Amino acid sequence: MTTNTAPSPSARPRHPGGRPAKFKEPCKVVTVTLPARILDLLGTVDADRAKAITKVVEALLASPGNSHKPIDFIELPDAKKLILIADSPSLRTLPWLHLVELAPARHLICLDHGIPSEKLELAIFDLLEASPQAPDARLLAELLSSLRIPRRSQAIARGDILFIDA
Repeated sequence: MTTNTAPSPSARPRHPGGRPAKFKEPCKVVTVTLPARILDLLGTVDADRAKAITKVVEALLASPGNSHKPIDFIELPDAKKLILIADSPSLRTLPWLHLVELAPARHLICLDHGIPSEKLELAIFDLLEASPQAPDARLLAELLSSLRIPRRSQAIARGDILFIDA
């Protein structure tokens, strides 16, 4: 009579014989092409590229003093505020609206000349109604709220930005 000493499948370690996990959270394998100079810069952060990318992203976007809310405001003269938002695939579908990236995860909303701010508010409402589970729904809802209150009190102002044709 022979005895089977092999462990049952449920008793086996999940990754037998492999190298230990780099991170203590769920991960995905990705392939990315980066310029050689960026790879060199990442090498100065950590010899392991995955860890280097993680450290840089967390330092830039997830540090305690840099929470990067979906919507943020920059104080301007005369008690005005400039709205900056995270990227929004939903807003990018509007042909008369452009998101201009000023810094990572910080975009300026630019409307084509002559587009009233009320049209933006209505378009955001329509986007939310059409796709309430969109990945950027929280951003859209917060932006809608940020526009609705000033519009009702007639506290939305427009300004000019200088553009130079390239």
